Amino acid sequence: RLTHTRQLEKYKEFLTDDGEIYFKTDDEDLFNSSLIYFEESGFEILKSTRDLHAELIFENNIETEHEKMFSEQGIKIKALIAKYT
Repeated sequence: RLTHTRQLEKYKEFLTDDGEIYFKTDDEDLFNSSLIYFEESGFEILKSTRDLHAELIFENNIETEHEKMFSEQGIKIKALIAKYT
């Protein structure tokens, strides 16, 4: 998984001091697991939402093709911004 603790450890190697990770998914289980993984890996969750289109936590959200498809099916897009502390 993109946000598993093993992967997050790799991200730390190239994140700048003020670097943030912007993560979004339509998958509820992945989002819930990711919240845990980020915290276990020493990241602070700066912002999170379970409905990105209702609560725009990204200043300039670029809607992906999959995001649009799932949104049209009524599936909410979950999102977070995390920073390594």
